[in-house]
Amino acid sequence: MLGLLSGATGYAIYEEIGGEWLEELHEFFSNAMLALVLVHVAGVLVSSRLHHENLVRGMIDGYKRGTPEQGIQHRHWLIGSALLVAVVVLWVKLF
Repeated sequence: MLGLLSGATGYAIYEEIGGEWLEELHEFFSNAMLALVLVHVAGVLVSSRLHHENLVRGMIDGYKRGTPEQGIQHRHWLIGSALLVAVVVLWVKLF
């Protein structure tokens, strides 16, 4: 939701719709989203430390310690790879 709000207000600013108040709102949404990302990353790091497992590695390679009932039954590496390629392509095209 924050991404949509930040994108919509950013687009409106780019199209010169609104004014100073819209720029302030855009800055608020963008900073809130950045804070949320930082809290999420911190949560992953703390959880990895507390549970003695590398969650980031599991997100990359799809493997998780434990029995199959405790985790995801099937790895979807093709979907993950396609999403990664899409993000990189969009990033390169935008910047």
